[in-house]
Parts: sequence; structure tokens; C-alpha cells
Amino acid sequence: MKVLVSAAEASADLHASKLIEALRRRVPDLQLAGIGGSHLEAQGLLPVAKASDLAVMGSVEVLSKLPLIRRAGKALLAQAAQLRPDVAVLVDYPGFHFRIGPELKALGIPVVYFIPPKVWVWRRSRLISMKRWVSRVLCVLPFEPKIYGEAGIPAEYIGSPLVEELPVDLSRQEARAKLGLGAEERVLAVMPGSRSSEMQRHWSVFLDSAARFAGDLKQSWTVLIPVASTLDLSFWQLELERWLRGRGLGHLEQSSLRVRLIQEDSGLVLRAADLGLIKSGTSTLEAAVLECPMVIAYRPGWVTSFAVKHVLKYRGPVGLVNLFRGIQERSELIAPEILHEDVTSERLAQELVSLYTSPARLQTMKANLTALREQMLNGAGSGFTPSDRAAAAILEVVSKAQLSERGTK
Repeated sequence: MKVLVSAAEASADLHASKLIEALRRRVPDLQLAGIGGSHLEAQGLLPVAKASDLAVMGSVEVLSKLPLIRRAGKALLAQAAQLRPDVAVLVDYPGFHFRIGPELKALGIPVVYFIPPKVWVWRRSRLISMKRWVSRVLCVLPFEPKIYGEAGIPAEYIGSPLVEELPVDLSRQEARAKLGLGAEERVLAVMPGSRSSEMQRHWSVFLDSAARFAGDLKQSWTVLIPVASTLDLSFWQLELERWLRGRGLGHLEQSSLRVRLIQEDSGLVLRAADLGLIKSGTSTLEAAVLECPMVIAYRPGWVTSFAVKHVLKYRGPVGLVNLFRGIQERSELIAPEILHEDVTSERLAQELVSLYTSPARLQTMKANLTALREQMLNGAGSGFTPSDRAAAAILEVVSKAQLSERGTK
């Protein structure tokens, strides 16, 4: 069996690798091609493009990398035409995949969309397009299949792949021991993003917020910053040293702030942390399943910010932890969200202090996170892992396509 996979971001690469691992248990001689990162490469992928080169966020960065993205798309389609895979699995990254998907369909390749676009936030017109070229949608949020089903697109909820990838059975003490942290050490997880553009936008304001937070409390805090596999750890280590010099030793001594970069182990960091300052995205669900109380923040580029506020006029929540059960009113959010121009070190530190020093509020959030964790661990309720359910769905799509092809001969 030949599978074409396109996973152009760090999280997509990891999710897709678990899916391929589940497929290999059923089809040992599976042949893999496409786009991915280190996790898919470990599964035997020889990529035509690297996930680390394609991971972008926001209109400005997309424009700067457009030639590279176009070359990757042409290379992927050329590989598909040569390989003639039994199925193509596209993971997230809609701006790229909505151009590639119809071309794959035209080649006669069934397309499975794993982790589909958030059409319930914007561009519902994408549903019309998807209906023409998608064979199956594999959803990771429980309310999504209804949206796709109403548009006539076959879709199913497979559960969150995070439950397979995170140390869900690890205790807080065990996570701390693995990271070399003391049992009584105060730990703040700071997660600015997994893409270079997100790191650039959130880096300084998140670190400044952490320093202000520790200073306001007059306490010693250890700040742990996981760095995604698609990012250059040495570059961000230099950025950290530059930030530390810019802060001045006097302030650091006053707040007793200790900052460490951790290569990729976001799960350990979140399990060990007392509190998190987290960029909106998948990381908020990671924090939920690992029961880490959090403040969510997101500062998009000015083009995206303008579009959301003045074109889309979307006023719902953006953090996936707040969206998991469906779109809620802001008064019902599990975790607070600080967005757009409100993302300042003063505002973020204030929210962190307010949460940490309010036992009742903190307890309510922990109870909500525990309930959400149980829902995520239970998944779709079939007793199989999300990757197993995804693999079964892909094999069903391949089987139907083969039967249809035989029927036309």
C-alpha cells in the first residue's frame, strides 16, 4: 500500500507519524512519501520538502515564503503522479492543502483530510470546495462532524491524537524529576508557539510577562520554554541570552527568575508546571489533558488581526481548550484569553497573578480541566486510540476507491 502524506508543521508531523504507525500495524509493507519532519522520517518518509521549511503563520510570512511553498506543492504533485498512491492524507495547513487537494483528486487519488480547517470560525465557503475533492474528514473536535456532515462531506470524530503523544499517566512529581526540578519549585510553562513567526511575535512579551509576574509576587519562579523540533534551539538560546542581558541582573535577582529552554518536551513541561502562559493553539489542549492551569494569549500579524476584527467580525473564543465542547460564550471560557493589542506584558502578568492568587478561581479551572481531560481520554468511546480509528477510516477509503475502480473497468 502506498500513502502520500503532507504534514507541514511540527504538530502535524507528530500526529501523522502516529497515524502511519497505526497503519503499519495493519499494512506492514506500507510505502510512504510526501512532506513531513523528523517524526515521519523515522517512519520511513523521504520528504520532497521539510516541515520546518514550510511552517508559517500569518499573511506576511506566507508571502515571504510563497516561492518555497509553491515549489513544495509542485514537488508533491509530481511525486504523487509518479508514485500513484492509494490514498493521500493531508494534515491541517489549509492554505497549502486547498490548492493541492483538488489536483490530487484530479489524479484519481482519494484524499483524506486529517485535522480539517476551522470552517466554523471563517470561510465556510471552503465546505463547498471540500465536497468536490475530499473523500473523508477525520475530526479531532467532537462538534465538527455535524458541520461537515450538514455540508454533505463524510466526516467522523476520531478523538484527540494528543492523548497518545503526551505523558498522560505521568505524575507531576515524576515529570519534575525527569526535568531535574525540585518538588517545591514554582514552575511557569511559557509556550510562545511552534512556528518561527509565532516565536518572534510572542517571545519578548511572554518573557517580559513572566519576569513581571515573578516580580509582582516577589517569589522565585522557574520558567520552562519548550522549543519545537522544527525550530533552531541554538538560535533561541542566543535570543534568551540577549533577553537576559537586556533585562539586567538587578531585576533578575529581585524576581529570582530562572529560565530554561527545553527541546520539544512540551508534555513534560506542562505536566510539571504550576501555571502556563500559552499561545492559542494545540498547546492549550495539551495543557488541558495534562491539567495545567493557563492563561491563553495570541498576537497575530496586523493583516490577520484586521481581518478577524473588521472583516470576519468573529467574537467567539480562539483557544482550542475553550472550543473543545463547542463554541461557547466568552463568559463560559475554561481559560482566559488575551488577544490582539491587549497582549502586553502588563496585561498578561496581571492575569497570571490574578489566577495564581485566587484559590477559588484556580480550583474551578482545575476541575474544568480534569473534566475535559476525561472527555479527551475517553475519545470517541470505541476503546480504540485516535490513530487506530484514523487508520481504520483510511483503509476503508482505500477499499472503497479500489472497489469503485474495479467497477468502472
